[in-house]
Amino acid sequence: MAYRGARGQPMNNYDNGGFFMEQQNDDMVDDLAHKVSTLKRVTIAIGDDVREQNKLLNEMDTGFDLSRGLLGSTMKKLGLVSNNKGKNVLCWLVLFSFFVFLVIYYCARLTMTKEADEDVYAIFVPDSPDKYTFKDFKEVKSFLDSPLGKKQGTRFKRCATNDELDDFYNQSKQSEGNSLCSTPPVNEPISPYRSVPTSCLSQLRQAIEKKDDQTFDALLAENPRFLVNTSNDLPTIIHEGFRYNALHVSCRSSNMYAVDKIMRLITDFNWLIDAFGTDMHVADRSKNLQEAFINTPDLGEYNVPLHYACKFGSTGIVRILVGNRYCKKSPVNKYKESPMDLVCRRYTGSDIEEVRTEISGLIEGKRTPARAKSTPQTPSTSNDQAPTAEDSDTPKRISKMKLVQINLNKKSPMSELAEKMENGLKISDNSDNESDKSIYEDALDEDPEEHEETNEADGSFFSKRCNII
Repeated sequence: MAYRGARGQPMNNYDNGGFFMEQQNDDMVDDLAHKVSTLKRVTIAIGDDVREQNKLLNEMDTGFDLSRGLLGSTMKKLGLVSNNKGKNVLCWLVLFSFFVFLVIYYCARLTMTKEADEDVYAIFVPDSPDKYTFKDFKEVKSFLDSPLGKKQGTRFKRCATNDELDDFYNQSKQSEGNSLCSTPPVNEPISPYRSVPTSCLSQLRQAIEKKDDQTFDALLAENPRFLVNTSNDLPTIIHEGFRYNALHVSCRSSNMYAVDKIMRLITDFNWLIDAFGTDMHVADRSKNLQEAFINTPDLGEYNVPLHYACKFGSTGIVRILVGNRYCKKSPVNKYKESPMDLVCRRYTGSDIEEVRTEISGLIEGKRTPARAKSTPQTPSTSNDQAPTAEDSDTPKRISKMKLVQINLNKKSPMSELAEKMENGLKISDNSDNESDKSIYEDALDEDPEEHEETNEADGSFFSKRCNII
């Protein structure tokens, strides 16, 4: 049967074999976990029964000891009475009374033991008007293994009397009603897209690994849930074994196109509104998705996408990841290795040293020049942080034309300072510092590359910053 997405396009040729076996194994593991939980409850109940039986036996031993002491003292008294030639009628009366007391005591004990043996197990099933009671615990275990017994909220208790049985059912119904009242239903919006079967997620993974950009774009356009799980605002797991999301696979495959596409989509509010079917909390969803995609470790070696990007020497991918404000640059895997420790470990290019230097500079927050540029670059002066996605989107505060239009004939702060010192005036250090800072900050806020020019005639290199002072 061909799977159809929310927009009606058919999706065929799915490889269901491996994923079916994996799903079957997961079901068997869940079933085994449920049986272990049931066995644990049975063991606890049996332990309670054993403790109660031991308590009864201890009480009976205590009764026997008391009776033995009472009988001995009574016989001694009777012997004294007989030796003293007392009335035999009184002796026989006391002996008969004691015998009746013993009979009544042991009959009461026997009745209590029988009642204890006839205890019943009461089972409460939510939303069911029936009262389920069993005398044998094997019957209880069989009921708990049935579909009705596996219903969430099912509980059982060993009851000795009818009053205790009624109290158990009343308390269970009351607690069920309180839980329903305390958790009112929330009207969550329903995503307009259907959930993606596990067997279909392999298509997205293969498209990323083979760098098939056309198929990758088509799958995401057909159903955004290939990329995000709209049920919990988390990335979709496209490789169940190691719990890889799409960004893990993209970094492992050095697929820069897929990385850039993923990061642009999860920051696009219009795309998120279309995927989730609502504009509620869209900013929070975008933040959660960015943090989850970038900083979630896999299940194998606990590597985050930045580990893989550094490991395979993908400079462009590293630049995209560290440019995000939520990226953690020094997470460690289970071997206590940070991304810096894995730089170019699996890179085989001839320019490995240049790539290692560039990636290290990006992680450390240094502005390293791109290897494609042949012109020199002035060192950074005011900002040692790596450029972020916000900086690239923020409008420039000072344009290049504004810097060019600076009046070169105007006296510089240094010349004014010298002139005032020559005149013997007292100058406030704070005012001078503020004026210097304002002028220099305006000049340095602009990207250094925009102030650099190369003279095409002689190839000389100069910076427009030199024209400010």
